Amino acid sequence: MIDWETYEKLVIEHLSRKISSSDNPDQHQAISAPTYQSQFLVAGPGSGKTTVMVLKILKFIYVDDVHPSSILATTFTRKAASELRSRILSWGDKIRQVLLKDPEFIEVHTYLHRLDFNQIITGTLDCISEDVLRTHRDPGASPPVVIEEFVASGLMLRIGLFDGDKHHNDDLKDYLKKLRGTAYGLNTPEMARNLLEIKDRLYYDQVYWNQLLEYKDHPGFLLALESVACYTQYLKDHMLHDFASLEAEFLDQLEKDKLDKFTSQLKMVLVDEYQDTNLLQEKIYFQLAKHALNNKGSITVVGDDDQSLYRFRGATVDLFTQHPERIHDQLNLTPSTYLP
Repeated sequence: MIDWETYEKLVIEHLSRKISSSDNPDQHQAISAPTYQSQFLVAGPGSGKTTVMVLKILKFIYVDDVHPSSILATTFTRKAASELRSRILSWGDKIRQVLLKDPEFIEVHTYLHRLDFNQIITGTLDCISEDVLRTHRDPGASPPVVIEEFVASGLMLRIGLFDGDKHHNDDLKDYLKKLRGTAYGLNTPEMARNLLEIKDRLYYDQVYWNQLLEYKDHPGFLLALESVACYTQYLKDHMLHDFASLEAEFLDQLEKDKLDKFTSQLKMVLVDEYQDTNLLQEKIYFQLAKHALNNKGSITVVGDDDQSLYRFRGATVDLFTQHPERIHDQLNLTPSTYLP
């Protein structure tokens, strides 16, 4: 639509972001890279990583003519996702208004009027998983019903603990005490919370049931697994999902190529706060990257190994620090590394 030099000038003059090669060479390289170049951006606090992500996305649209619906950008909190989306909409429209007022670009004015930045897929991975599974489900299939954490806790209490009076079982209590490292505060709601954490780690760490059953060193261990199994079976029987099972279902459908209407148009994948990624999510991102690469696109991951906040959800900073090696092993892809 417009060339890079024009885009760079618009960003500097109207968005007040210095992205020239002389002012900020790393940001310049990261933003100006071609669509087929996958990137690994190691960005610390205050480095402007959100700015880089937004300007890369807008560059894909304005310079590379990538359709907004072909771009997926995700981050780890709803607040961060909202900020990312807000900035895309704001900055994208500022550039559009400048171009619309300039007769030099009259031949693209019709396209600019139709341009809809809301078609960019943004949000947390949970939200994106739910939206894609809802929008691209098989004909006749029910949309996913996702329960909130307080509902999950209530179900674990009722299905996992009260059923069979497991909440009174001394072996289960002793196992959870050892797992927690303390007996302090181990009431029934806390037992349910601990069991949900075990369930989440099974999903997020990609641990399989047949592997777990080999470890029978504590009688309470099998009771914990039984409680978790009853809970997960209840969700399955009633076509419900919590956040962990939702992501697992999203991965399953991606691996089985059941979301081809979604993946066939996916071209650019951008992931913020990658240091908070767990093994389940890494598999999802690699599946998304595989389809983006097939469509002659790329994946960009951004993170800071000093800021991992989601280790309680199975996140491991090694997935970030070793990302170039891991994605090369899985997809034969070597991302370019930048320090914006």
